[in-house]
Amino acid sequence: MSAKSEPAERPNPSIDPPKIVQAPLEPAIAESLSALVEEMKASRREQRIIEERWWPPSARWAIVYATVLFMTVAAFQIRALVRQARIAAQTLGAIRKHLAVSDRAKIPYEPIIQSMKLHKFGHPDFCVTYQIMNTGRTEAHVFEQQSLVWWDDGSTLATHRESGFQPVNYNIAPGQQSATTTKPFHCVSDEERSKVGGDRLQIYVSGCIRYRDASTEYRTQFACRCESTTAPGKFVMVSEPGYNLVT
Repeated sequence: MSAKSEPAERPNPSIDPPKIVQAPLEPAIAESLSALVEEMKASRREQRIIEERWWPPSARWAIVYATVLFMTVAAFQIRALVRQARIAAQTLGAIRKHLAVSDRAKIPYEPIIQSMKLHKFGHPDFCVTYQIMNTGRTEAHVFEQQSLVWWDDGSTLATHRESGFQPVNYNIAPGQQSATTTKPFHCVSDEERSKVGGDRLQIYVSGCIRYRDASTEYRTQFACRCESTTAPGKFVMVSEPGYNLVT
């Protein structure tokens, strides 16, 4: 009689956990994760080394930091000094210009017109005299002088104009003056002289004076009209702009 076969032993879930069959892909994933972790650790170590290298600073890097800071501050200081030097140069130029204007030689036209006199009107030796005055603070060297005496009877404009050009060479000290005589080449005729009483004849004197001081050349222009031909005459400045000026 054959022996009775025993039933196969069944696994007990409470004692033996189920066996998991590992897929071939899991080892590769685990290996990649391990490599990534190691790479992150290495990167962290390098970052820590860099941080330790720069901060806290070593004695060598402290010198570098101090040098950079000093150069930055020095650059700002140099820029400020350059700006101050430019402002100082502009201020000095303005002061020099002001001193040059205040200390220059100056021949104004007002004293010329105020000192102008008419002599022997209607006679052959008829002339006009005036004074050139230096009201500046330095000596004036006069090197050119022009004058023009003319009259107009109203019928024609500026008849009998006579121009006297005198290349001159003389100096006028500050506060001093020099006398000048202007004489026309043609005398006033009897007919023109008869028109004086009716104010139909106007006598004009105009001129230009060029002079220099130690460094600059200047020009004074003047133009005036005689209100009365009775000696010594009275001259007033013409009102037209541009005739009387000082450069």
